[in-house]
Amino acid sequence: MAQKSLKTGLVVAALAALMWIPDTAQAASQNATFTKGKVIQNAMVNGTTGIEVAHRIRVRGMVGKQMEVACYFYDAVSKKPLKDQNGQYRSNTGTVSVGQKVKVLYPRADFKEFKLFLPNSELHVRNGTFKLKVNCEAFDNGRSIGRSYFQKFTYSNGMVARSAKFGQGRIVHNVRQGRFTGLEVTHPLDVYSMHRRKLEVACFFYLANGTPLRDMNRKYRSSDGSVSVGQKVLVKYPTASFKAFKLFIPYDELHLGRGTAQVKVRCEGFDKSTSIGSSAWLSFEYRQ
Repeated sequence: MAQKSLKTGLVVAALAALMWIPDTAQAASQNATFTKGKVIQNAMVNGTTGIEVAHRIRVRGMVGKQMEVACYFYDAVSKKPLKDQNGQYRSNTGTVSVGQKVKVLYPRADFKEFKLFLPNSELHVRNGTFKLKVNCEAFDNGRSIGRSYFQKFTYSNGMVARSAKFGQGRIVHNVRQGRFTGLEVTHPLDVYSMHRRKLEVACFFYLANGTPLRDMNRKYRSSDGSVSVGQKVLVKYPTASFKAFKLFIPYDELHLGRGTAQVKVRCEGFDKSTSIGSSAWLSFEYRQ
């Protein structure tokens, strides 16, 4: 009888182990994949200048749950994390971090541009120029479900850094250039520390819900295949001001077809592919 009882106990233990496997499989199926990362310096949020970190994040197995995304900042040379000094933007280990929680609404959720913003002052670096890096991680109730690769950037504090600061922009409709009719995106633009360097300004177009417009003919196209218009200019002064920096795109190159659509556009300044500033969003209604 004792031997039979032992076998029964082993069978029960085996069944319990089998019952635990689906929970493990479910946890493994919860994941977040980061792509298309970028760091935008001199981004402006509510009147504060700072660092904006953006990624496309594909999330699976998190429907109805709260996902937290957090970004962590490091000295790229020493590889040590930056230390927080005031408790405002702080990880649980006391390092510089910024995070946000969001409820996932779909089994297969795709955040096309998930952005986190850190004020420049919250980096807590001394005056000078520094090579920094940042990576981000997604969590389900404290458990990591995916992380990004590191992105490196050069940051200057206490001096005029290379930067492009966009003023209040506007959209001008029904502009004629040659045989094309389109719209003109125009901003006042101040550029710092770019003397004798080439500045590129590019504007990117989206539907109001954040979906990028897709290019169809490779004429007005960004590196990821979305609709964009850009221009390069040699900066002739240490501090250069453009009263109205204008970029024109034919209506046909928006590839929206007939009907009505709500569209928004945002512009960025680049120094050799490194973002040095971005504009606020401009929205307009497209009709054809």
